[in-house]
Amino acid sequence: LIFKMGRVPEALAQKRKELEEEIESARKQLEDAREQLKNVQEQMEHLEKRIEELQKEAEEEAEEEEKKIVEQSQQEVERLKKMAHEEIERAYRFALAELKRYTAELAIRMSETMLQMEVDEKENEKLLLKALERFENQLKERQS
Repeated sequence: LIFKMGRVPEALAQKRKELEEEIESARKQLEDAREQLKNVQEQMEHLEKRIEELQKEAEEEAEEEEKKIVEQSQQEVERLKKMAHEEIERAYRFALAELKRYTAELAIRMSETMLQMEVDEKENEKLLLKALERFENQLKERQS
């Protein structure tokens, strides 16, 4: 029993030393865990800020893209209006040229008709004069 008793304090001292080492190791692990937690929290804060920055950039880009699309649409509308106006102007000029051509043709036809009527009148007058001459000649012959 004495033999065992001499070993008890030594065993207790050994146990105490082991417990102190375990406590120190646990403290160190706790410290490391707290440091890792702090690092993770800092990374999370950084990521949250980066997410906010990215969201803001995306919103700004979307607004710029919207403005660009609206501007391009307005330019396209103006281009189409200009093209339509030019097409209307070409159609107007073509119609005006056709009207002038038709008017000229009509004037020529009317002139031809009037000349023909004038020629016909002169021809009729000549024929009438000849007929009167014959009639006069026949009357003279009858009277003679």
